[in-house]
Amino acid sequence: MAQTDVARAERSDGHDPALTSALSEMEAEGSLQPNNGFEGNGDPIATDPASAQPQASASAPSPGAAPAPAADGAAGTPDPTNSQAADPAHPADDPYAGTEPFVHEFQGTALSVDGVLRVPGEGLLIEEDAVPNFTRLLEDRHTLDRLTRDYQQQQQTTERLSTWERTGANGQPERLNGVDGIAAMRIDSAKTRAALTTLLSVFEPDAQGNFPRLLSLLATRPDGRITLDPQALDVLKERGDAAEMRAEVAETNWLRTAYQQAQQPPTPTGPNFGAVAPQFVEQTVQKLGITPDALTPDDRALLARQFGRYVRLATEADRRIDPRIRVGLPMVDPEFEVLVKDRASLRSSAKAQAQAAEQAGKHNAGMDRARQPARPATPAARPPAAKDPKAKDGERRRADWDGPLSEALAEMGIAR
Repeated sequence: MAQTDVARAERSDGHDPALTSALSEMEAEGSLQPNNGFEGNGDPIATDPASAQPQASASAPSPGAAPAPAADGAAGTPDPTNSQAADPAHPADDPYAGTEPFVHEFQGTALSVDGVLRVPGEGLLIEEDAVPNFTRLLEDRHTLDRLTRDYQQQQQTTERLSTWERTGANGQPERLNGVDGIAAMRIDSAKTRAALTTLLSVFEPDAQGNFPRLLSLLATRPDGRITLDPQALDVLKERGDAAEMRAEVAETNWLRTAYQQAQQPPTPTGPNFGAVAPQFVEQTVQKLGITPDALTPDDRALLARQFGRYVRLATEADRRIDPRIRVGLPMVDPEFEVLVKDRASLRSSAKAQAQAAEQAGKHNAGMDRARQPARPATPAARPPAAKDPKAKDGERRRADWDGPLSEALAEMGIAR
């Protein structure tokens, strides 16, 4: 063991006995010049003197060799490029350093979006948890754009349909559209309808089939010719003007009232759960896999009355559970499904108990019948004895003592 250690130490110092002997023989023969290696001896491979010496591997230093000094002369000094990560006094860079919450100014109101940060000079940074919210904002934007386009198209169509031309108060033609056009159209239509009604009333007959109003417009000339009475026509025209005036006033008042009602905000009313509650109860029963006969009509009516108590506005916690839920919109609390399930379970338990009670009652009734003593058989009723033809009316019949005795003896098997 000691020899092996000595030989290993010699090899580590570069003094190998076998190699030293071979080099001495080659130098004696003249094929090797001192300190020249194999240069000039016709060796096809010319090597650098520095490369002739064995080099220690950087990744695997030789045993017993001292560690190589660092470039700056300090052994074991870490890499200065990674000094910040290795030094606990200098933590790694914060990925959110230099960011600020994204705030949007709209009509003097500051609006912020949760989970969206602003990197000055670069853009916006959206956190992973805020991606559904940001996606929902984009969907709302597209929906709002579509509704805006539909409203503009509808408004253009309404303006074209509401355009109305008439003669103004100054005698010049005027063209109105929108609300003014609709109001002018309704007023003119009401006036025209009133004038036509007054004119057509002239041609209405009375109960006898005569036309007194039409005849009142006629007059007879001195020459016997029939013509229209100018005074009667003036009266008819005055009646038409008065009807038009009344129609204009009535239509104007109606338009004023309708416009005032449209300007007032609608009175908020609670949602009508009575119409959708039964349908939602049936959907919940199908969703839970409950058999239709598990709930009675009274149970369904009770659940429908309780439905309104479980409708509430969705919160952020609900959206985390189901990303399809829109925060702030009405939703049905999951506890309603628990109520339906409990009601069905209670009804099933009640049915099982009723069936068990019925079976127990039948069993007890049978046991009671078995405990009762046997009752004697009721003898069959004997037919009434035939009337003795020899007996006279009002005469008492003699008792037949021999008949019953004979029957009793016959039953006992005793012959007389």
